[in-house]
Amino acid sequence: MSVEVGVCGVYCEYCPVCRREEKACLGCEWVNEQLRLSRESHKGCAFWECANRKNVKCCFLCEEFPCPLHYGKEAVYAPEALELWKELIKGGFSFSKQ
Repeated sequence: MSVEVGVCGVYCEYCPVCRREEKACLGCEWVNEQLRLSRESHKGCAFWECANRKNVKCCFLCEEFPCPLHYGKEAVYAPEALELWKELIKGGFSFSKQ
């Protein structure tokens, strides 16, 4: 069984786009393109665009995680969770880069 996780780290099965029966989600790249087409600003998912620019598969694999983006208006995690991850990283914990 494969567990799909978005670039931002959200478990895809929790995403309402992924769970739609009429049209399944085709992944972060597809969602990003749809956002760019539908938004007046033509901006896609901030997490996807940042990860793509930095050439990382997931925010957790970025050396700057958690960055200010995670505390902004598109925040996915509660600030308390981000602070916990910061403490774990300071203590030597690292996310797998596989």
